[in-house]
Amino acid sequence: MGKSISYIMQQLIFTSTLDSVHQNLYFSFEQMFEEENYQQFTQAITDRWLNTRIIEHVLGADRVNIRIEYKGLIYVLNFEFYSQSCWLESEAPAPISHLETILSQLNG
Repeated sequence: MGKSISYIMQQLIFTSTLDSVHQNLYFSFEQMFEEENYQQFTQAITDRWLNTRIIEHVLGADRVNIRIEYKGLIYVLNFEFYSQSCWLESEAPAPISHLETILSQLNG
């Protein structure tokens, strides 16, 4: 794993870790997220992530995927409620510099 950064945003405390090997950003929240409140967690992340456009929310039984456009590529912000897992990945190969920029913007 790469860099880890902690944030306090909108009273939501989370840590973001860049995994440069798998090219993902992982998020760990101090608070539990549920299907009823995942949008608050999404907002906390996307408020600082500049030049993005949320394309759609895909709801599953124990999971939500938010498709987000950034620099001409599609990224997916994944929430798994049962495991309390949250991560960001690209749908297609993307430069690691994009994730480094996202991490930097979140650190703002």
